[in-house]
Amino acid sequence: MTAAMRLGLKIAAAFVYSAALGYLVAGLFWQTFNPWLPPSAVVAIGAVLGIRVATLFASMTAAAVLNWKSIWIGGGAGVSVLLADWPATLGRHTDPPPALLMPVLVATMVVVATAGRLRARKSSHFYNSARFARSLHHLQGFLLFGAALPASLAWEWTRPYVVGVILSAFLLWELWDGACPVTLSENEARLREGLPVMPPGGGFIPDVLARFGIAVTGHTVALVFYGIGFSLCGWFGINWMF
Repeated sequence: MTAAMRLGLKIAAAFVYSAALGYLVAGLFWQTFNPWLPPSAVVAIGAVLGIRVATLFASMTAAAVLNWKSIWIGGGAGVSVLLADWPATLGRHTDPPPALLMPVLVATMVVVATAGRLRARKSSHFYNSARFARSLHHLQGFLLFGAALPASLAWEWTRPYVVGVILSAFLLWELWDGACPVTLSENEARLREGLPVMPPGGGFIPDVLARFGIAVTGHTVALVFYGIGFSLCGWFGINWMF
């Protein structure tokens, strides 16, 4: 595979992963709060949350760094699309309205295209720190295993996006040479702060488990995730066909 093909695949996988994850956040916020809050408020809050999640993970998966200049530009583009395409009417539909999708797609596209090119000043602010990057690891785990995967068992609209997240995550893992790009983003912050980095072949989950005296390798974690991911995708496929 040529370097250009590898870069193109990495950008495409980062876009799919981040946009799908962001839309799941926006859509699940709609699904949860639409019965209780005004629909316009649910769309506005859900879209902003989805845009923020998508832009954060777009920067990390595309460039393995938190580029806040790119993140803010992408977020602004997404909010602009939301306001420009604000739906004339909003009802209490079960599935998320289409107005939630395009702002997330545009915001993600902008960040994926610029995160590796724009130069952003690194400050000592918490949002540039290794602690913040570590918190995004926790957020990612909650969104995937605490929200999106359980929701996909009940709500069919989530399933194409969950499949997109799973398959693009596996592809990103391969394209980043077996490393999680969120881990690489945290390591970049740790290097700046003079902290020890997570070693190659390790990662967030082995690092957390090691604190409890449980030794596992990144390869073992990857195999478990492959098993869960492909089993879930297979179950979706069987349900779709029959």
